[in-house]
Amino acid sequence: AAINEPRYAGSPRVGVAQVITSAIARLRGGGTLVEAFEEQSSRRFATQRITVERLITVFEQRRLPDESPAQVLEAARGVTAAAVLSDELGCQAVPCLEAVLTAYRQMRLMQNLRSQACAVPKATVGLLSALPAVTVALGELLGARPLAFLLGSPRGVVCLVLGGCCYAAGLAWMRALLKGSGLCWLYKAPSRHDSRLPGEEPAVAHDCGSSWTILILCMLQVSLRQGSSIPRALDMVGKAVGGDCGARMSEVGSSLARGVPWADAWHAAMAVQHEGAPADSS
Repeated sequence: AAINEPRYAGSPRVGVAQVITSAIARLRGGGTLVEAFEEQSSRRFATQRITVERLITVFEQRRLPDESPAQVLEAARGVTAAAVLSDELGCQAVPCLEAVLTAYRQMRLMQNLRSQACAVPKATVGLLSALPAVTVALGELLGARPLAFLLGSPRGVVCLVLGGCCYAAGLAWMRALLKGSGLCWLYKAPSRHDSRLPGEEPAVAHDCGSSWTILILCMLQVSLRQGSSIPRALDMVGKAVGGDCGARMSEVGSSLARGVPWADAWHAAMAVQHEGAPADSS
């Protein structure tokens, strides 16, 4: 009866991980997956289905200020995949949700570590970027009149142009260093939702892609623990996660079930992916 009331409308934001943890506790208490997330929302769902859009609404109501919309989307996609996998395997949803929770916590941990790693470079770049302006201002206060020299004489203009070029080159160099090191303050890696199949070149590592890979591995582990064979586990998890990676996993599972050797099954899936790739990719 309390579900129809805006139970959580004015409640503090506890975070996506706590929402998933509460849903797991509700499931262990005898509730259904839909009921578990209805309790985290302000109203009942229109239908007895878990969808990405509904979960995004629930998570947006409860997410912490430092949790990004991209993380909310990844969590919603993970819970939806967990629901599909639970239905396909006919098992409890608790192990599947625990896999989602593990992957999400790993993503948050990587975010915190990256923020700590970015703190010192961010402060250093900010200080060095402001240093030229501070130096000129200090010179004016001391009566050296650097602006008059820089703007009022040919030699000053030359120095100003050379200094500006060096300043721009320094910022570009710092951006390249941060890009190469994977830091995300001046450079943000492109978003990517599908993990790669074995044998492909690794892409730029980032939080959401890594957590999605962890989620896939955890779901495979759950499927195997439920008694599924490796081919069936690959097929079911591939259908649950969807996307290009899920389609290749399902193809590998089907090939293994037909007796195709392990290496040949993966090579065939990779060949199909390369054939569907853009013409300029290699």
